[in-house]
Parts: sequence; C-alpha cells; structure tokens
Amino acid sequence: MSTTPTPQIYCLITGVSPAGLGDALTTELLTRPNIHIIATGLSLIHLDHITAPPTRVTKLQLDVTSPSSICSAVESVDQLTNGVLHYLVNNAGYGYMMPLLDAEVNAVRDNFEVNVFGLLAVTQAFFPLLRRAQGVVVNQCSIASLVGGRQPFIGSYCATKAAVASLNDNMRLEFAPFGVKVSWLWIN
Repeated sequence: MSTTPTPQIYCLITGVSPAGLGDALTTELLTRPNIHIIATGLSLIHLDHITAPPTRVTKLQLDVTSPSSICSAVESVDQLTNGVLHYLVNNAGYGYMMPLLDAEVNAVRDNFEVNVFGLLAVTQAFFPLLRRAQGVVVNQCSIASLVGGRQPFIGSYCATKAAVASLNDNMRLEFAPFGVKVSWLWIN
C-alpha cells in the first residue's frame, strides 16, 4: 500500500518575538503535522528562541516598515514555497502607550507605520502567493479597537487597531473574488 504525502502548508507569521503572541502561535502550530512556519522578526537574533528543526520552521528577517526588507522576504518565501503561501498572520505590532496630550507625534507616526501601513504593505506584497494558494490573511486586532475597549493613555494604539479592524473588513470584501479569505485574531 502506497501513501501519498500530505502537502506542506506554509504559514508566515510576522513579529515572532520571544514570549509574544507570534511565539505562542508558532508553538501551537508546530504541534500540528504538515505546517511549515515562516517566522519573521526585526532581526534573526530575535528568533533564536525557536528551536524547531528547519524542516518545520524557516526564520526570516522582516521589518514590516521597510520596502526592501519586505521585497527580500517575498523573494525568499516564493523560492521556499514554490510560489504559494497558505496563511499570512499579520502579527507584528508596536504598542505606544502615552496620554494623547503628552504623546510625541513621531512616536504616534511610528505606531501607525508598524500597525497599519506595515500590515497593508506586507499583505500587498504577499498577495500573489496567497492568491495562488487561495490562502488566508489573519490580521491581529485588539479589543482596543472597539469603543467599549478604549482605555485612557493608549489612544494612539487604539486608533491603529481601529484602522486595522476597518482594513480587515475591507480586505475581506475585496479579496473574496480572488479566493483569499480574511480573518482577524482578537487579543485583549
């Protein structure tokens, strides 16, 4: 009796820092067979905590705010996966916590660069691979995006997550004709 090998499922997760949500998701997904995680971080040093074998995990440097870094990551993933990506988990984030009256405008801009514009840039860049696989985009959101979840001193963060929630809803509508699903991962 011959067995047909189960196809490899490729999942790229941005922002896989030690003890963070990306790390927890990586750990959980590695308990499942046939999933190959593409773990990304600002630096490869940030990924040293991942000890899974290279047959299960590929570690890539990815700065979601850098067009050249995104382009390099897309090229690497394209070669690794033969041009498909089944899951893109937009997890990279920056939490700037400061009362709005005291907030440094450049820090608020950085907050939006990572949480909103970085998420959009990464999604756009990987979309051709997702389309080929009829994959899934998962955007990390927060209850801070909801009116009832707002708290003092995290206004910048709340605004970025509200933008992500809005992008998520629009992506779901716009990507559906291409067979790409969009979901979100809610955190507190």
